Amino acid sequence: MNHLLGLILILLLASPVALFAGTSCNDFWGMDETCITVHPELNLGTIDSATFQDPTPQGGGFFAVLESLGNGVTVVRTSTFAMTWLLEVQVVSASPLVDLSRFSWRGGDQTSYTTFPAVGVWMRVASGRSIDSTDTFSIDYRYQPTVNDPPGDYALTLRYRVSLFWWFLVNPVYSVHHDVSLSWNALTWLVLAVHDPVDLGTIDSAIFDIDHGFSSLESFGNQVFVISNSPNGWEVVLGVASTSAPPGFQGDLLADLYWRIDEGTYHSAIGLDMAPVLVASRPAAGSAVLTFDFRYQVDTDDIPGAYTVTLRYTATAR
Repeated sequence: MNHLLGLILILLLASPVALFAGTSCNDFWGMDETCITVHPELNLGTIDSATFQDPTPQGGGFFAVLESLGNGVTVVRTSTFAMTWLLEVQVVSASPLVDLSRFSWRGGDQTSYTTFPAVGVWMRVASGRSIDSTDTFSIDYRYQPTVNDPPGDYALTLRYRVSLFWWFLVNPVYSVHHDVSLSWNALTWLVLAVHDPVDLGTIDSAIFDIDHGFSSLESFGNQVFVISNSPNGWEVVLGVASTSAPPGFQGDLLADLYWRIDEGTYHSAIGLDMAPVLVASRPAAGSAVLTFDFRYQVDTDDIPGAYTVTLRYTATAR
């Protein structure tokens, strides 16, 4: 008895799909039976900050697709005569958050991904003509996220149907179907990509003019990219994390440093080490490339040595 239980356990462990996949059958007057077995329910994953990959300060990057590959759908025919069968699929229902134009599938004898035009529209998967046969098809699913996917749970239900035809009839003799659910979810996410370290240059005799005095050290076009799906938008604050100057420097480093965003008015960096300031915000989900310019006003307090100001950009989803 123990050996029998062990054998049953091994068979169950070796065939996990059989435990969870769903099967539906239809018998036609005891002469023809068709069964369809559909893969288990699927979760395609989570849309979060990792979904937006390779962000750059210039606004580069891409949304990784959510996908599930190699999901089996099997059609089994047992009959004494040949009939034509047609395997189709449709979306039975979808949650309000699902954008069907970005959900696609392929499988059967379909070589490329295709989308469902609407809920309730049947799409062909494969067909054949047989007496006794077992045909298994590999189905792939894909959902393309965008910044417009709000936080929440996403779900849709697919219905796979096999219809049987006599060769001389247009309408099916009978059909059998089975439903399966697909789901995924989206978190509130935000991505911030900041420009590289900025070298304002070197203070030497070349920046001094006898008539106009010292010229400023400047850097233009330093970009910061922000993207978020937060329905309430996001905001960015700018602060100073730390400063360093040569020993003996008597000036106020932040008093001589100025910044501006998107070619607006220059602002002094005084106080940024104590109280960061709001520099940009958006009222809804979306993205923006912010451009920062920096200026350091040189004066006679600037003794020889290295000067560093470490800026801190902080983006927050609302």
